[in-house]
Amino acid sequence: MDPAPENTRSNPGNDPMKELESIVVGVDLVPDGSDVTDGSRRAAKQALWLAGQVGAKVTLFHSTARDEYWDPLGKHYVVVGEGPPVEGSEAMERLVEAFRGADVPCTLVQKYARPAIGLIAEAMRVNADLIVVGKRAKEERDGHRLGRISKKVLRKSPRPVWVVKPDHDRVAKSIVAATDLTPVSDKILAYAHWLAEAMDAELHVLHACPFEFLPSAQFQQPNFTERNYDHGNRIEATRGAIEEHLKRIGAHERAKIHVVSQPADLAIRSLVEEVKADLLVMGAVSRTGIAGLLVGNTAEMVLEKVDCSILAVKPEGFVTPVELKSAS
Repeated sequence: MDPAPENTRSNPGNDPMKELESIVVGVDLVPDGSDVTDGSRRAAKQALWLAGQVGAKVTLFHSTARDEYWDPLGKHYVVVGEGPPVEGSEAMERLVEAFRGADVPCTLVQKYARPAIGLIAEAMRVNADLIVVGKRAKEERDGHRLGRISKKVLRKSPRPVWVVKPDHDRVAKSIVAATDLTPVSDKILAYAHWLAEAMDAELHVLHACPFEFLPSAQFQQPNFTERNYDHGNRIEATRGAIEEHLKRIGAHERAKIHVVSQPADLAIRSLVEEVKADLLVMGAVSRTGIAGLLVGNTAEMVLEKVDCSILAVKPEGFVTPVELKSAS
């Protein structure tokens, strides 16, 4: 792996990562167990870059279980398989040495556990601030770009999750931040701004403002003039609110604001393609207090389809179904 870059921007902008002290990286092996997958290698490189920027320690986590099945009698998953071959273990140790050679503290943890659950549990155990995993390089026959493990981690992790596309540079040139003006949007903009400053990347802030049907109060019939006027005001008000927030965090000069009249999933996918984004920062929405609820409809549709890396930020109050005792 390439060495961690020198931290020339120790405090770029408002630093949401100033308290980022621990990163956990999911590491998988190729089918014959002889080497680390391309996705895992790229995830490790991304973590190395970030750890070099903020001074964080890194834990590489590998599940030694090869598969799992549902036991209807016990009503739980059973993991099966065995530990990695010598070649696979040596490949993972080389990753560890690459981190240590760049003066980034790194530990390899191998556990016999369901991969996604074990990874989340390890992040909880070490109180990690971020999980980094690899993403499929190409769309599969099912039309999805997220693998089964990455999807489960995104859905159930209480920590932010960075899903790294294997063939993208670790330093993004273009970043899209999707905001809906809810409290989690504050985190989204802070992360995106920090990364754009640290990577010297373009920053595009997107808000989808779907065109709504607004009936005339007087005639109880659609009044298109009234509807257009109201929607135009809504768009301008939304743009103003985003501009004010960007000014507060010092991102207004770098960011380009996009407020569009489209459904959120279409708007996000369109902008990612238009600006050739390397990284999408967005919220993985969940209702407070509901353990293990799937990410929101918009996030679910977008995360499966976009052709870039993804940083998914969780809202306050997210409750994970993963328990340390059951995952150990």
